[in-house]
Amino acid sequence: MNLWKCTSNSKQSLLSDPITTFRLGTNFMQTIVRVHCNALLFNDTASTLALGQNSNVTTWYYIGRLYTSARKFRNGELIVLTGANSGIGLETLLELAGRGCHLVIGTRSATTGQTIRDRVLQQYPGATVDAFVLQLESLASVVEFSENVRNLNKPLYALINNAGVFYAPPSLTEDGLEYLYQVNYLAHFLLTLRLLPALKQQQPDAGDSRIVNVVSQAHRSVTEIPSDGSFCGPLFPDTAANRFRAYQCSKLCLVQFSYRLSQLLATNPAGNPSVHCIDPGNVETAIYRHFPPLANRVLFCLQKPLRILLIKTPREGAQGILYAVLSEKKPPFYVRRFWSGKQGSDFDEINPLARKEPLADTLWKRSRNHRCLVAIGAVEGVGTHEATTYLAAGTTTERWITIGTAVTPVDCYVERLLQEMLTNEESRCTITTRQGHDITFTMKLIRIEGQKYYYELTVGESLALAKQYKENGVKMFSQYPLFAHTYFNQAAKCLLSWSPIDQLDPAIEGAETVQEMQTLLETLYLNIAACLIKQNRFEEVLHVLRYTDQQESPSAKATYRKALAQFKIKQFNEALTTLERIDYGSSKECVALHRQIVQTRQQEDTKYNSMVKKMFA
Repeated sequence: MNLWKCTSNSKQSLLSDPITTFRLGTNFMQTIVRVHCNALLFNDTASTLALGQNSNVTTWYYIGRLYTSARKFRNGELIVLTGANSGIGLETLLELAGRGCHLVIGTRSATTGQTIRDRVLQQYPGATVDAFVLQLESLASVVEFSENVRNLNKPLYALINNAGVFYAPPSLTEDGLEYLYQVNYLAHFLLTLRLLPALKQQQPDAGDSRIVNVVSQAHRSVTEIPSDGSFCGPLFPDTAANRFRAYQCSKLCLVQFSYRLSQLLATNPAGNPSVHCIDPGNVETAIYRHFPPLANRVLFCLQKPLRILLIKTPREGAQGILYAVLSEKKPPFYVRRFWSGKQGSDFDEINPLARKEPLADTLWKRSRNHRCLVAIGAVEGVGTHEATTYLAAGTTTERWITIGTAVTPVDCYVERLLQEMLTNEESRCTITTRQGHDITFTMKLIRIEGQKYYYELTVGESLALAKQYKENGVKMFSQYPLFAHTYFNQAAKCLLSWSPIDQLDPAIEGAETVQEMQTLLETLYLNIAACLIKQNRFEEVLHVLRYTDQQESPSAKATYRKALAQFKIKQFNEALTTLERIDYGSSKECVALHRQIVQTRQQEDTKYNSMVKKMFA
């Protein structure tokens, strides 16, 4: 991955960028206000400066206009909104609630979601609002939220990726990624791709579906792309400058993803869905809660006059989103001042880096089953005990490497390194083995062929790719369970891209194919559970095998592995109940596990009773 070096030297960026505006001195702020006010007095005598928090006559240049639309949704169109608990998201929710659409919001907790839902229904009793838990710092939560949306079995009209954070202290999420990068970009990346099939189901006669990503002019401040991986996943040193850069880079990621996705979807004959970036400008919301000048109550009060003139209210900040969602005509790709009426390219406002294809390929690492032409040379340190087919000692040679076919640890790491490289990039690479030996080599990525994304694969292609990954995982399981776990996960993702599988049309896809996909997915769950057991991750085993709770006759393997995980975390009664759901007497390993559970429970009860007697003797 690449480190994005960021600078904020241009005055245009300072005037329009929420993360740099507050860094300017008071005198400069007053100059900005004076310039804009004078321009208004000379150019628009009918304009009025809105000094109230809820003003409806904010018609001057910096704040902008309020969007007016009488549009009502006739068929209860589905709209998904993140970050709806406050600020721009809440104002968007309240504005859409009275228009006949079916709203789904993601909130950090069920209690918060219920509170917001009650507030909306109190104001709009006829509104349809569902609230599901969505914690963007957890990719598992994103997947669960997307499943809840897909289980509504409705076409999706609009996905509004509004949630975000700014100036947050660097920390790692449960997925091992930097918090701000995952919340601002990666979680919305995943959510968008998982809901893309539902967006494509929207009928054009009911209005083209839309993906609306809330971005920032801050992304324009990124000017260089060095070869370091900071600000794109790893932790970075906690300094004020780095916090600004992390925010800028996360927003560039989101713009770049939006641009790339719009180009891919443009090949769809139906033109569905369209992708739009909304830049709301400077808005007074809770996003600044980590920013010292605004987190301090005294400074916050002292800045009140400037905020009235320069900062939008949440209602004013939501107008761009409402324009993108409610407009009868297709909005531009990048929306900053929808009221200006200026005719220009859709891409005039975005950072040119966002349109560079090699960089987009590196950032968007969702491709699978493609092959790379590479030149590998200067290989040193490969011993007879290190199995590899990609690295051979000697002079530089060119060869094709198909991603997803490695079955040794060294080759798996070579594939990982390739996925981090740009076309025509040459790197000096080092792999340290378990025994502490260093394998060094040079590798140049010449070109990539056959690149496809999960959602571009047909059902047959997804099934074939999943079977290939599963076969590789089986080969590696006995010696390298961690790598096998990765392959099993990749195989499951191929199949889950068509979830729910049982709703695929057998007449189109074939009844045997659908049944094979369901059987293979269940087998993959069992394989993943076996890998997790080897890693002593028993709580996750129970999560993976939770589907057995809905089965009348679960398999003996699934029952055994679930009961074993429950036994390991001392859920003895639950483990016995799990085993007793089947005829465990016909399975030797189940019988042995049942006996071990009973004996261990008795021993634990004896220890407990003995401890109680000693306490009260």
